[in-house]
Amino acid sequence: MTMRYLFFAYSLLVSIGNAHADPFDADKVAKNLKPIINTHYPGHIILGPEILDADVRDYFKKKHNGQTPGIACGVMRKTGNIDCGVLLVSDKDRSQGADYFIFIKNANTTRPSISRSERIESKPKYPFTRIFVHLLPPGVIPDRETEIPVKMEFSGVEVVFFEESSIAYFWNKGKIRKVYTSD
Repeated sequence: MTMRYLFFAYSLLVSIGNAHADPFDADKVAKNLKPIINTHYPGHIILGPEILDADVRDYFKKKHNGQTPGIACGVMRKTGNIDCGVLLVSDKDRSQGADYFIFIKNANTTRPSISRSERIESKPKYPFTRIFVHLLPPGVIPDRETEIPVKMEFSGVEVVFFEESSIAYFWNKGKIRKVYTSD
């Protein structure tokens, strides 16, 4: 009995630890999300590396090798299901880069749902081709608006406006919280 408990505890720790390194198949999750994206955002696709400016693409590849710049997924709630932050780009004019950020819960199930959607406004400071997302591990993050550190119990998603600013999205008390982490 004790050995079984230790094995379970070890397995749980390994799975939680791996959740912060995008342990899922991003292509498989992206395919799972395609119907919900096609339904709610017709003519849009998940932002891929080919859309990013060369310097941003190089930076992203160096820091997040093997990941897709338009999707970051991990265990972000007690349910243990995979949630994702996704950047969408128009399939017709990919040169414009990302124009929507959506937060999808239960992405690894047959019933994913959109929990948050925001239009990304183009600004000369950060064109769409200089934006990507990545998974944030649980822990303390800075809140640049209040200057009070914020604790994330589970992973979150950070939207990075390369060399400009970043925003973290994470679950907090059953709602998605948005915190400016850099300016």
